[in-house]
Amino acid sequence: IWDWDADAGRLFLSPGFRALLGLGPADDGTVLEAWFGRVHPEDRPWLEATLRPLPGDPVGPLLIEHRVRAKAAGPEAPWGWLLVRGSALTGPDGGLQRMAGTAIDITDRKAAEERLRLSEQRLALAAAATNDGLYDWDLRTDRIYYGQRWAALIGLDEGEIGDRPEEWLD
Repeated sequence: IWDWDADAGRLFLSPGFRALLGLGPADDGTVLEAWFGRVHPEDRPWLEATLRPLPGDPVGPLLIEHRVRAKAAGPEAPWGWLLVRGSALTGPDGGLQRMAGTAIDITDRKAAEERLRLSEQRLALAAAATNDGLYDWDLRTDRIYYGQRWAALIGLDEGEIGDRPEEWLD
C-alpha cells in the first residue's frame, strides 16, 4: 500500500511495498525518490508523468505496470515488475491533492508472458519452415481455425474458409 500527499510532498510506503523495493524500516521511504529511484530508466518518465500531472490535466484512476529493481539486489540484478493501482483525490482547483493505492509483484506473470510469446514465435517459425497447412479444431465449441497456408494448399484465400466443420462435410 502507498499513500502520497502531493500537497505536503510526503509518501507513505507500507512494509509490504517497502519489501518490494528492498527498503527496510529505517530507510527513507517517505519521498517519491525511494520508489522512482528503483524504476527502470525507460519506465520512469511516463510513471512520473502519470503521478505528477500538469496543472489542468485530468486526474483519473491509476493502473501502471513498470519495471523495478530492489535496492538490495544491486545494479546487475534482473528487473522485477510491479502492477501499481491507485485513486486520486483532487483539490478545489481540480489539481492532484492526494493519491493512494496498491502495488503487487507481477514478475512471475511477466516471465510467463515472455515464455508464451517466445513459444508462439518458435511455433510460427516452425510452421512456416515446414510449409505445412495447419488447423486447430476446438471440439468444445465445434469451431475450426485454419492457418493461411492451409487455405493456400487447397486453393482458397484465408477469408473463403469458414470455421464450422459442416462446411467440409456438405
